[in-house]
Amino acid sequence: MNWAVIFLFLVFIIRLILIFNAAVKLNPLVIMSVSNVLLFGLSDALAQTVVTISENYASSRRSSSLGITNTEKPPADGSPFGRTSSHAFVASTASHFPPANFKFERVIRFATWGFLLSTFLFKWLELLHVWIPITEDSVVVPVLLRVLLDQLIWTPLALSGFFAFISFVEGGGTKAVKHKLSTLFIPTLKSNYMVWPAAQIINFRLIPLHFQLPFISTVGLLWNIWLSIANSSSTEI
Repeated sequence: MNWAVIFLFLVFIIRLILIFNAAVKLNPLVIMSVSNVLLFGLSDALAQTVVTISENYASSRRSSSLGITNTEKPPADGSPFGRTSSHAFVASTASHFPPANFKFERVIRFATWGFLLSTFLFKWLELLHVWIPITEDSVVVPVLLRVLLDQLIWTPLALSGFFAFISFVEGGGTKAVKHKLSTLFIPTLKSNYMVWPAAQIINFRLIPLHFQLPFISTVGLLWNIWLSIANSSSTEI
């Protein structure tokens, strides 16, 4: 199921890429929103797949170890496993291999956040473009100033909005929001500053305005995978 969902997202993304240049001229905001929905949905599908592969690998290691332990002392009747030990082995192995359960609601939540974020992010990028113009005579300072404002103003607001939105749609209230903000906000913000300033320098310096949001979403694919895993781990805890 994981790979089927990922494949479906990739098909839609490739089709969007093929028509992007023509479509973005007609309605840039709609195209930005669609691209964000697809990329955010793909990132959560990938995040679930990474976790599933990791858990299955760990489970296989535990089960192999358990099998070796059970065969070290065969029962007196000479059979490889006695009735009790074989039942224990099967039960323990089954507990280590949870049934595959792709969570479509997680993908929908993450894609919805991508859709909501796209409008505000697109307007924010337009404001930076107008407020801090980059000219042939002035490049370095405007680019660095854009990055500074983006990381000091936009990033904390976007992260706060993400944790608040996800907490509410997952069924939590203000207590859940406070929990995620208190446990995840600062570590996530620190991780953000290790990735995004450099990416945004490239974005503001080299990428045209109507490609800046797709560039952010594309670079953010791995970032969103990590964000999805972190949010899911906090929810389960």
